[in-house]
Amino acid sequence: MRLRNKIMIGYLAMALLLVAMGVLGLAAMKSIQSEFGSAVGRTYPVIDSLQHLRLQANHLVMGVFEPSLTAIVPVPADRLEELQDAANQYHALVRRMFPEERELAGRIRLESEALVADLRAVSALRGALGGDERRRLIGNCERHLAVLEGLIEQALAGEHAELVRHRQEVLNHATRAQLALAALGVGAVVTALLGALWLTRRITRPVERLRKVTEEIGRGKFDARVEDHGDDEIGVLARSLDHMSSELAETVVSRDDLEAVIDAISDGLLVVSPGGVIERTNSAMRMMCQGLLEGPLAGRRVEELFECDDGRPRLLGGHFLQEGLECAIRSNEDPPRRISVTATMIRGVGGNRGWVLLVRDRRGRNPATRNGHARQLDGPEAAAAHLATRLSVLEWRGRNVGVMVIGLDRRKGLEQVLGQQVCDGLVARIIERTRTVLRPDDAVAKWSDESLTVVLEDVASPADMTSIGDTLLAALDEPFVIGAHKVSLSVSIGMACAPRHGLRSESLLACAETALRCVRADGIRRCMMYAEAGGRGSASRVRPAR
Repeated sequence: MRLRNKIMIGYLAMALLLVAMGVLGLAAMKSIQSEFGSAVGRTYPVIDSLQHLRLQANHLVMGVFEPSLTAIVPVPADRLEELQDAANQYHALVRRMFPEERELAGRIRLESEALVADLRAVSALRGALGGDERRRLIGNCERHLAVLEGLIEQALAGEHAELVRHRQEVLNHATRAQLALAALGVGAVVTALLGALWLTRRITRPVERLRKVTEEIGRGKFDARVEDHGDDEIGVLARSLDHMSSELAETVVSRDDLEAVIDAISDGLLVVSPGGVIERTNSAMRMMCQGLLEGPLAGRRVEELFECDDGRPRLLGGHFLQEGLECAIRSNEDPPRRISVTATMIRGVGGNRGWVLLVRDRRGRNPATRNGHARQLDGPEAAAAHLATRLSVLEWRGRNVGVMVIGLDRRKGLEQVLGQQVCDGLVARIIERTRTVLRPDDAVAKWSDESLTVVLEDVASPADMTSIGDTLLAALDEPFVIGAHKVSLSVSIGMACAPRHGLRSESLLACAETALRCVRADGIRRCMMYAEAGGRGSASRVRPAR
């Protein structure tokens, strides 16, 4: 259902609730009005009939006798018939509307008949009457009139009480109707609130999920999905967002992977703002400037860090790509460290968004540094896989990859003297010391029980490996202290370099092992590079130890 239809249904439901409340309220008011009208319609005719009867009786009695009480005025027959008809009419109304009052109505009719009979008797005698006869007739009429008056008063009191009772019932009914309408109103408000809450959640929950997924995608988590797809516009948007994240996951590297790639680059890397201020660096650049500059590199201007040769164009020029600019790092080092800088402009929608500088040390590797910390690989399989990965990018990097196999001489003799546990700890210490001599982008792994392997990434030239090997030998010649034992080692190193000695990890490792065998057979040198011809051994006959 479309979102617009959901909102329209919500408004329509609220309108129907209001209409229902109005209809029910109107029906309740009409019912109360009808009930009260029925009560009044039943009671007031009876009250009118009683009042008319009393008026007729009083008028006839008062008109029969003269004020002087010396003569009797004859009563017309039609007047007597009217009094009798009034009594009969009242009796008929009571029987039809209030059957429970028939007894009182009968007594009123009888008294009315008795009064009519007395008045007829008086009218029949005519003329003047004596004192006793006059007093008797007057007494009879007054007695019947008094009784009739009392009965009529009693009947009127009952009718008024009935009218009050009906009025109270109507008021109670009206109160109940008001309470029912109030309860209905509260129920309608609660229903409207629940409906509004349900509709709001139906709208806001997908929107909130969309917001969270969008933030995750912005942080580089391209596997984030909304997954809760409805059939409205938000569902269509969620499906579009999931499709977009799937496409991004296939074409864009996540931010974490990008950070890892940047830190794994062996060359120095700088990201510079359009104003020439360094925004970020990688670990290789920080290692290159270690000991030369104090403080962080981020926040400095490029001119504070590099000094280009005279006559060369500015480092951050207007060109999209400038390769191989010869520069030096500004420091107190003598001679200054020479570098080669490649500047690439970052172009955006608004124009230049900065530069990326790739910095290479023109002196190659610095074998004298002892501040590196190479990574440690888990066993020979990991070392072979790591070497294969480095060789796969060797062609477009244009540098060399070196391999060393370090042999531990007299390992079996040391194990017999010191024990297996101490020798295992000694191998771990050898690996740790080897890591401190190398750079962070190099790698060390245990190759066999009597040897280690080292993968050197980004070697400037094969000749540099000899100095690196000498540095390793000097570091490993220092005694190791393990518990109460002070152990001095004798190690030998065989080396090979790609692409000179091959581009396959198996053949390159085999060449390094062949060079190690040649070192041990030579008896004089402790570090040797594999020679393609003239070496003491053949790479084809060497099987890497596992």
